[in-house]
Amino acid sequence: MRPKESCPSFENFKKKSVPELLELLVKAYSNQIEVLEKQEKFDPSLVAALRKELMISQKTLEIQRSKNTVAV
Repeated sequence: MRPKESCPSFENFKKKSVPELLELLVKAYSNQIEVLEKQEKFDPSLVAALRKELMISQKTLEIQRSKNTVAV
C-alpha cells in the first residue's frame, strides 16, 4: 500500500546515490546489532560479523563523502 515512488524497491534503490545507499546500510547494520543485543540469547559471532560489516560500510561511506567533498 506504500506509494510506488517512495517504497523500498529495486527501482527506487537504483535512483539513490552511493553515499545514500551506504547511509541506509550503516543504519540497517546498527539497528540490527542493537536489536540482537537486546535479545535474551543471541549469537555473539553473528554480532561480531555484523560489527565488522558495519565498520567496513562506515569506512566506505567516509571515503565516498570525502570524494564528493573534493569533487565539489
